[in-house]
Amino acid sequence: MKEIDPKKLNGCMTTVSGIQFNLLNPTIEMVNEHDIITGLSNNPHFNGQSPKFFSVAQHSVLVYYHVKKTFNRPGLSLAALLHDAAEAYTGDIIAPLKVLWPGFKQIERRIEEVIFMAFGLDPDLIAQVKPFDLKIQQMEYDQFYKGANHFPYQGSHQAYRSFMVNLNEAKMNYEHLLGVNKSN
Repeated sequence: MKEIDPKKLNGCMTTVSGIQFNLLNPTIEMVNEHDIITGLSNNPHFNGQSPKFFSVAQHSVLVYYHVKKTFNRPGLSLAALLHDAAEAYTGDIIAPLKVLWPGFKQIERRIEEVIFMAFGLDPDLIAQVKPFDLKIQQMEYDQFYKGANHFPYQGSHQAYRSFMVNLNEAKMNYEHLLGVNKSN
């Protein structure tokens, strides 16, 4: 195996929009909606171990719908949609690997914080979304492995459109709550 030159490891990746996203030192300026939506809609959830393609974007939309239906809290709804947005840059690393790779959670958390700040959200909202995330993951598990039929599968293009439409709605609702008028 070829040895990696540490001098060439700058922590950056090139996104679909051409941005150099620094995984080790992300900034708000590096966050791009198109990159997030593309990354999540092309990224299989559960490490691709589902009977059909199931994207992180589709999972995120399901969590968003559940939070939106349960609460009238636009900030929490937007946080629900973006709760896995860091995976647009890191991929969907499964829990057993995260446990074995201690530095990864710090990298992921920093990316989550920067993404939330870019959308004007408090990063602490992620913890409030977690119970809904786990509930949706159980529904997904039941559908994948126990024959339940909770939702139709979406291909990556459909998941992209669904995430984009819901992101626009969630941002509009959150901005309305904050009294932000983008036309000014």
